[in-house]
Amino acid sequence: MSKLPIKRRTRAPVTIDQRGDDIVDATRGDGSSFNFRFSSLEISSSGGKARVKSRQARFEGGKLTTQSFEGDFDRGVYDQWLQQTQRAVAGQASLLLKSLAWFLPFSRKPPGHRD
Repeated sequence: MSKLPIKRRTRAPVTIDQRGDDIVDATRGDGSSFNFRFSSLEISSSGGKARVKSRQARFEGGKLTTQSFEGDFDRGVYDQWLQQTQRAVAGQASLLLKSLAWFLPFSRKPPGHRD
């Protein structure tokens, strides 16, 4: 005997009418139904040089294609790129935190308050 207060009543199985137009065709125009892309980019620095490694793989139209390259460049270019990236991330984080600050109780200032 169940200790639950509500009992489920038994039901007869429901038959679903399947028509040919209910089925979705997942294949694309080229006949393939599975595609993917993968890419990775690694940038590192050591001493006066910076190194970049890139790998890409994709499976499209039933064909697997891979590409990769490596290269060295000047450390100054790396430092400049890093500063620009840090500024961009800090700017986006600042905008996000400003939009969420309205929900914090200590962010509301009384009317007529000036800094």
